[in-house]
Formats: sequence, C-alpha cells, structure tokens
Amino acid sequence: MNKEELQEWSDRVDKAENPDTTAEELTTLANDEDVTVREAVAENPNTPVEVLVKLANDEDWEVRESVAYHPNTPHETLEELKNDQNKFVRSAALKDPLLPYI
Repeated sequence: MNKEELQEWSDRVDKAENPDTTAEELTTLANDEDVTVREAVAENPNTPVEVLVKLANDEDWEVRESVAYHPNTPHETLEELKNDQNKFVRSAALKDPLLPYI
C-alpha cells in the first residue's frame, strides 16, 4: 500500500468510526472491501439497523462479533449469531439479556 492508498484507507476508517457520519455514508461504507472499515461501521453507534442486519452475514468474524456487541442489533439477528461458526461471535451474541440462558 503506497502513501496515497494508506491515506484513503485511513480516511474511510475515520469516516466509518465518526458518530457524525450519515446513515447513507455508513450504508455505503458497509460495502467496503476492507474488513477494518466494515468493522468500524458495525461499531458506529449511528449505524442503521438494516446495515447491522446485513453486516451480521459478513464473511469476517470480527465484523459479525462487532454486530453482536452493538446495542441496536435486533434480537432476531442476535438469535442467529448465537449459532455462528465462530466462538467469539457466539459468545458476544449470548450476552443479549433477552436470549434464554443456555
């Protein structure tokens, strides 16, 4: 990655982390090819619920784990994530107080 590409990546991560980023911009960033950007979107407090639901199916477990920890992730999505193939995602999803204790 050259200096210009690194700066562009850093700008996308910063935008994804920023709580003032619009829902429209977060929706676009949720489709970024870089996992760090998508993970930052999943952690942003203003990420729309529909984007969290989409990111719950991300190929990267760290993105799915971030979705599981997000306070606005719907209960139904957490139900699905508690059966995730990755133990860290499952553990995060099981922290939902609405899920039955196993």
